[in-house]
Amino acid sequence: MLNMKLCTGCTACKSICPKQAIDMISDKDGFLYPTINKDKCINCKLCEKVCPLDKKFTPMINKVYAAKSYDKNVILSSSSGGIFYELSKYVLKNNGFVCGAAFDDNFQVHHIIIDNIEELPKLMTSKYVQSRIEDCYVEIRKLLNDDRLVLFSGTPCQTNGLKSYLKKDYSNLICIDIICHGTPAPRIWSYELNKYKKYNHSPVKSICFRDKKVSWKEYGYSCMYDDDSKRYSKHQNTTYSKAFLNDLDLRKSCYLCKAKGINRASDITLGDFWGCERFSISINDDKLGLSIVVIHTNKGLDIVNKLKIKLEDVNKKAIDNNPSYFYSSLEYKKRKKYLNKVNEVNYDELTSKMINKTYLDRFVNKVKRKIRNLVK
Repeated sequence: MLNMKLCTGCTACKSICPKQAIDMISDKDGFLYPTINKDKCINCKLCEKVCPLDKKFTPMINKVYAAKSYDKNVILSSSSGGIFYELSKYVLKNNGFVCGAAFDDNFQVHHIIIDNIEELPKLMTSKYVQSRIEDCYVEIRKLLNDDRLVLFSGTPCQTNGLKSYLKKDYSNLICIDIICHGTPAPRIWSYELNKYKKYNHSPVKSICFRDKKVSWKEYGYSCMYDDDSKRYSKHQNTTYSKAFLNDLDLRKSCYLCKAKGINRASDITLGDFWGCERFSISINDDKLGLSIVVIHTNKGLDIVNKLKIKLEDVNKKAIDNNPSYFYSSLEYKKRKKYLNKVNEVNYDELTSKMINKTYLDRFVNKVKRKIRNLVK
């Protein structure tokens, strides 16, 4: 029986059910969990067998690059160096399909599948909200069986879920995951979003979690309105970021993540190349952004080498500057209390109060980090 504390909401179980007996139901915080309709269930156990949590994924190779697009506009429109855009462009130009996270008209995040480059901006930049996969796994399998080229991008748990659902490796599937800190509660995002809506009488037109108005390393949140006005806040100054960065509102499984390190089914892992200044990287020539690209398979290596991008081989130790590649976030002891008490009225005040950690809290976290570094 699945431990719900470990469930990531990847939807592999729902997607594989032959009787459509599983629904993904939101808990009070907006996280989706599978619920079985016992009247439809035939007890085939496929849902248990497909669950990726107990599966081991072993990458064939592990090569690390610093990379960025040649196109300055692509980099400015991307979270880091624009490599997701370049990978997607390659697939779309070869009559393929790209599946990734996008905002809907209400600024909720869902995975969608696109087949043209005009829609690609929808999938670009980070969305610090858990994306709903819905029927994308099923649609991807249909495309793969029709011999169509598909690129899937998601969190490591979502990629592991897809590969587990498919049961076999497809030569026409390219899987990308990200270096993931964790997924905040959709309910908390709704509070932040409603604040943006109240700031201006004009409707919200677009939201960017990684606005590089200042620089790549000092990014912020920005909201564009229909009247072309813009609201910008530094990332660390928003209430939403304070909760996220202090691990107050992540999904329970994010503190016990089974898709860290090399236990990932992706061909390529993408992330920000934090700490790039510690390495002699010739392509790190501005403040616009630089990607770290971790190759896990020969398929991943092959497609990266086909791209027309700035690419530089770097020491594998570069990954150490992104601890979220290896480690789960540390659950803050006030998380449960915070999620039980927070509401739209007290959201700002309670978040600010809860993130004030005592000396003992900081000491305990420091010890935990040292211990996990020793057992890496």
